[in-house]
Order: sequence, then C-alpha cells, then structure tokens
Amino acid sequence: NIETHILERAKSDSVSDKKNLEGLLLEMGRNVTTTIFTSWNKMFPQRKMGDKKVVISCDSDANGKHFIEFKLEDSDGYYLISERSLGFRWFFVFLLLTQYRGFRKNDPRKVLFLFDEPASNLHATAQAQILESFKNLTQRCRIIYTTHSHHLINPDWLEGTFVVKNEGLDYNNDVSEYNAKKTNITIEKYRQFVIKHPDQTSYFKPILD
Repeated sequence: NIETHILERAKSDSVSDKKNLEGLLLEMGRNVTTTIFTSWNKMFPQRKMGDKKVVISCDSDANGKHFIEFKLEDSDGYYLISERSLGFRWFFVFLLLTQYRGFRKNDPRKVLFLFDEPASNLHATAQAQILESFKNLTQRCRIIYTTHSHHLINPDWLEGTFVVKNEGLDYNNDVSEYNAKKTNITIEKYRQFVIKHPDQTSYFKPILD
C-alpha cells in the first residue's frame, strides 16, 4: 500500500528502504507500461508506442510533501505526461483510473465513474474500444457517461439509457434569445422519450445511427 511501501520508505534514511522503494517503483512502472501500451497499441495499430516506457519516481517538494511523478522514457530522453498529446493524456488518465482505482483489491465498495463525453477526441475505432472497456469495467464498478457519438452506444444498454434535454432551449426557433436563466434540464428514459416525442429525433439520433 502507499503508506507502508512508498511513503514510509521515501521518508526513511535507511539504504535498504531506499533500494526497496526503487525496486517497487521499477515494478510499478513496468506494470503501468504493459497496461497502458498494450491497450494503446490495440486501439492505434498505426501509431504503436514502440520501446517507450513509463517511469515512476518519488520525490518531495519544498514543503516536504512527497509525490509520485509519471514520465515517458523514449530513445531521446524523458517526457512528462503533460507534454504529450491531448488524446494520449486522456487515454493515460482514463486507464489509470479504471484499471487501478476501479479494481482495487479488497475494496468491496462500488466505485462510480462519471464520464462527460469520453473519448470525444479519439477516432471511431478507439471509441469502440473504449466502449468495450466499459463492458469489462462494469463487472466491478458503475458508470454514468454522456455522449453524442453513435460509436459509444451499446444497443444492449438501451434500458439504462436516458435522453437529457434543456426545455428552455427551442432549436426550432431563434436560439439567440436564449440565456442561462431559461435553463430547465430534464431527463427521461430513452424508450419513454421516443414514444412521447417521436418527431424529436435530434435528441436520440446517435442511437438511430
């Protein structure tokens, strides 16, 4: 665990503790490398990562607060995750959260993930892979996500699908008159919405697509 195996060793002056910490961080980096890049290479076969590795280090700031830092090791040096593309940063954090926080050992509590437009900056194939990963994730966690993409619609999940609508905004009229005070958000089960409003297909077009 973090307290015993990382933090206490980082604070210790023992040579043995320092070596054990280095060994643990090395193993953590190897595990994250396998987890991240195996999925990345599967989703982006044309942009495989090659020999890149995730390196994890532990350090302390000016106030003595310890932190863990993730870097990418490439043939020409080290790069911070923040220096990579927006798509990779999203993908990296998504897998860290879902593959590690979502499957924490001996934690009986159900984790609830809320995703707003997940993978919106990824191409269709990657979105389909993200949707597949949701299926595996729901074995241990619960997920609520919003989307406008038909690539992130699973027909098997329509019973748990809702249409979110802003009643204060009428797309058939001049929307320039709209302001935030008119906002009136409603949510209704997909099938009920379709029965009541069969003509408002714009609200469930991703499902039709």
